[in-house]
Amino acid sequence: MLDGESLNPHVLDRGDFNDDGRLDTADIDLLSAAVDGLSLDPRFDANRDGTVDNSDRLFWVRQIRKTYFGDTNLDGMFASSDLVLSFQAGLYEDNIPKNATWSSGDVNGDAEFSSSDLVLAFQTGGYELGPRPVKSPNLVLAEGFDSTPIGDGTTDFSLVSLVGETDPFVSVELLNDGRTIHLGADGKFNFSGVELKLGKNQLAFRVSDIVGNEATESITVFRSPTDQSLTIDETSSFATEFVVPVEFAQTEGKQTLSFQVDAGFDTSDQSSLISDTFLVYLVDSNDLSNTLLDRGQPGTAVFQLSEEGAEFPAGLVRYDGRVVQIDVTSLQRVSDGRLLFQFLNHDQDSNGAVAINNVSINVASNGTEVPVFPQRSVFVAAGGQVQLDEYTESTSISSEISNSRYDSVANRYTAELRVRNLGSSVGRQILVSFGQLPNGVRMVNPSVVDNQGRRYVNMRNAIRSGGLAAASYSDAVEVAFENPNNVPLVFRPRVLVGPANRAPSFSQVSPINVMPGESRAVSLGATDADGDPITYSIKSDVALPAMSLTSGGILKIVPTPAQLGSYKFQVVASDGSLSTSREISLNVIDDPVGTTRLTGQILDTNERPLGGVTVALGPLSTATGADGSFVFDVGSASPLPGNKLEVHGTELPGPEAFPFIAEPLHLLLDHEVFPGKKNVITRPVYLPALDMANAVTIDPEQDTTVTTSAIPGTSVLVSAGSLEDKAGGMYTGQLSITEVPAERTPAALPGSLVPDLVLTIQPGDMVFNQPAPLNVPNRGNYPPGTEMDLWSINPATGNFDIVGVGLVNADGTLVETVSGGIRTSSWHFFSPPALQQITDDLLNEFGLCGRCPYLGAFNSEVEMHSGALIEGHSLVTYQSFGQQRGFDLRYDSQNADANHIVHFGFENVQSNPNSRIVGRLSVQAGSQKIEVLGS
Repeated sequence: MLDGESLNPHVLDRGDFNDDGRLDTADIDLLSAAVDGLSLDPRFDANRDGTVDNSDRLFWVRQIRKTYFGDTNLDGMFASSDLVLSFQAGLYEDNIPKNATWSSGDVNGDAEFSSSDLVLAFQTGGYELGPRPVKSPNLVLAEGFDSTPIGDGTTDFSLVSLVGETDPFVSVELLNDGRTIHLGADGKFNFSGVELKLGKNQLAFRVSDIVGNEATESITVFRSPTDQSLTIDETSSFATEFVVPVEFAQTEGKQTLSFQVDAGFDTSDQSSLISDTFLVYLVDSNDLSNTLLDRGQPGTAVFQLSEEGAEFPAGLVRYDGRVVQIDVTSLQRVSDGRLLFQFLNHDQDSNGAVAINNVSINVASNGTEVPVFPQRSVFVAAGGQVQLDEYTESTSISSEISNSRYDSVANRYTAELRVRNLGSSVGRQILVSFGQLPNGVRMVNPSVVDNQGRRYVNMRNAIRSGGLAAASYSDAVEVAFENPNNVPLVFRPRVLVGPANRAPSFSQVSPINVMPGESRAVSLGATDADGDPITYSIKSDVALPAMSLTSGGILKIVPTPAQLGSYKFQVVASDGSLSTSREISLNVIDDPVGTTRLTGQILDTNERPLGGVTVALGPLSTATGADGSFVFDVGSASPLPGNKLEVHGTELPGPEAFPFIAEPLHLLLDHEVFPGKKNVITRPVYLPALDMANAVTIDPEQDTTVTTSAIPGTSVLVSAGSLEDKAGGMYTGQLSITEVPAERTPAALPGSLVPDLVLTIQPGDMVFNQPAPLNVPNRGNYPPGTEMDLWSINPATGNFDIVGVGLVNADGTLVETVSGGIRTSSWHFFSPPALQQITDDLLNEFGLCGRCPYLGAFNSEVEMHSGALIEGHSLVTYQSFGQQRGFDLRYDSQNADANHIVHFGFENVQSNPNSRIVGRLSVQAGSQKIEVLGS
């Protein structure tokens, strides 16, 4: 009920005579009338003595309403305000019979306000004494729960009953769990099922009466472990531990190692960053530092418990608050191990304890190993030295430590350190200071040590580009401490913040002039004073010429003849939080010469110019200059006299031999030839110097295996009569194998292929009338049995085609052709099968194609492709101009913190621990292409 005065919740079992849920003046007036009228109604027998008389009024005022005679406003006190209220009614000795009530001065119950009421009020006391005090409860363990010796507040029960006594008609609340009991006339109470942790338990109670007066009391109960428990107590040392041997079943099925944990952490010291911690490791019987199972990193505990809660790898470990279950099915081939239980003392209290019971292994013959969700933190190295005078202490950024562990053999404590921003956004310049460490304790990897020996960890590398946003965490930096004396490690770190985040800055970019057929590569040259990675973007209100922007800030412009004109646009450099823009002026100008030209440069694979090389275009030929360059000017001829560029490296005099190549023009230019323009082959055409020292002469009458000592394991089997020259005759000359840098093939390789080894087999105009198997060393360390595609240049198209299949041999040293083989000499390599990208990924958003995002159930809704939280509320609709109208309020966390996520995946990935799946994302609009830097 609400008493109308103090508004405190209370339960009434007597005294509310009009059943309105209140104890007010109406109730005392009804009781006074019942007493005056000699009522026999048992409802008015407030003290339950069998009669209705003035003792019931006394009981109602003092015991039920907890106030004094004279408290006419029923606020729990007798004061001058009550006298003012009484006299204001104007009924004092007014000679009108029976017209007074409690609030108008009738405190003795005779329905009159006279001097007798004042005498009673002052005689019974309480004037200006304030509220009636509430009696503090006396509390003890109930009989049967108090272990011997009785009365010492010690028990070995985990659930107990507590009994006590206080004033009648009050409420008693157990503050530890929020339970409340409303007492009757005897003032006695019993709290059953009170849960006790191991060790010291402080139980607090609050007594409140109907007026709102309160009293508190607490008792201390110690819970001791049972005789059957394995107990590990907090000591004056840092680490206390013991080992329990376990034997694993050598049978099929699911194996579960389980034990009961009863933890009692002393919470009296709340000043340390880390509270006392209980750790469980599953280790090798012969090497306690070798963990059999862990949390994603060798040496880590498989289970951790502290005042803040539990940490464990989901799937591998289950914990219901009392019992720990570890799936050890993966250890079927291990005969035994050790459970290492460890208690780490991280604060200055001393009464913590943990009891372990019922260690056992259960085998389910029809069970299977549960999937494990790996916990792999993103670790970064701490930053380097800084100027401490640029940093100030911050109270809005907190430090947190997790995944702690202690190697008691090496006396080394290791943990993951993160910082969390509880205020507004800050930059990346953040230090965590661990202050003065205990004698003998040494931080292994501090970033800075000041002249007083205080250690600092520079968190800069753990904070993403742009700084630490509000309510966000940094990545983890691993910190380690040597503790040879095993002293408690009490951490009270300080967080210091350096200069604010600064936006990137641009150097001046001069106006860019370019003609169709040419390309210009411009380095935008943005820098960031904080060392943050920079992402680039382009802003323009008009369509721009063909261009691309790499994530490294290289702007490449390759206009077409249809894109002549002057353009202005903005390039933007961002560190993820702040950005800077600069205007770029671009002029696409017409070629003043007006003839069709083709230019390029010939280099060897060491980037040296090759002068004097004959270069042909159909019937036209020229020789390269000393710088390796060449020019063809065909005037107004269209089409060109040839569609391939022939480079006759075989005719170059000197000690080195070079190959002949013929490359289609559209592949070299990356576009068709522009008539009347200067067509520039931007990338040099590379010629490798051939390894003729290891060349092998081909005998068409017998099988010949061509090898080279320069590339051990490489071989080509030329079957008898299978190699023909370009005229169709049997080839009888020398055949060589030469390694070519993958980035310096004559024409660029397809962007999706990154081979470990590229070979050229020369002369390059030979044809195999039956596929020739090629074997190469397994430089990519692919596992035995890995399937590889064999690629060769198609002499007709200039493209690379798949011509066979290779397989990594049993010992993993070679990739051997198992089907198909090379059909021509020229350029060849092995590469894993091209990954088949999942193009219709339901996790991605399909904003413009009419597909709705897939939503998952949550307290609100979650967008599955982005993780965005969606909350919506529709307001009441209304009619306007014949239309039903209304407002929908929608919250989308992506609007609050936009992080666009693109999911990618592949269908046919081969298992290989040395391989990584990497995605490259570019955004294209018309002829503009921007490479996106991901994270």
